[in-house]
Amino acid sequence: SRPLWWNSATDQRMQVAVRNLSDSTPTKRSWCTPFELQESRIGAYPVILKCGTSRELLCVCIDYEAASLAVTVRDSSHCHMLANKHPDVRLSASMEGAGEDPAYSFQVAYGEQVPFAGRGPPPGHVPRLRLTVQHAADAAQQAT
Repeated sequence: SRPLWWNSATDQRMQVAVRNLSDSTPTKRSWCTPFELQESRIGAYPVILKCGTSRELLCVCIDYEAASLAVTVRDSSHCHMLANKHPDVRLSASMEGAGEDPAYSFQVAYGEQVPFAGRGPPPGHVPRLRLTVQHAADAAQQAT
């Protein structure tokens, strides 16, 4: 890791990128939406980065200590997890503001646990999880 800094105290924004090295075109990158680096953003943010037809889930952690902000990027095992422990339901989830993009939708069958994420550290409020609980045998029976 390397330190980075700005000359201006305003508009300190950062982006995280992922590059698939196993791809035939390793220069193809996917960037998250820009996010502010400030004390109010301290926390862990699950992020989806789209790489071609696949998606990468990352956990972007922002921390502050000794007048320095630190950004750590971890794999999907550090993301928030959605677990289905009920045999009669199926779960569908997406982060608020993700729209209908299938890259930001997650389905969880009974006995499964999957990481979920959004577009990145949000400006303003933290988005809520939109969760739909559906009866496994009758898809018409559901609640959001």
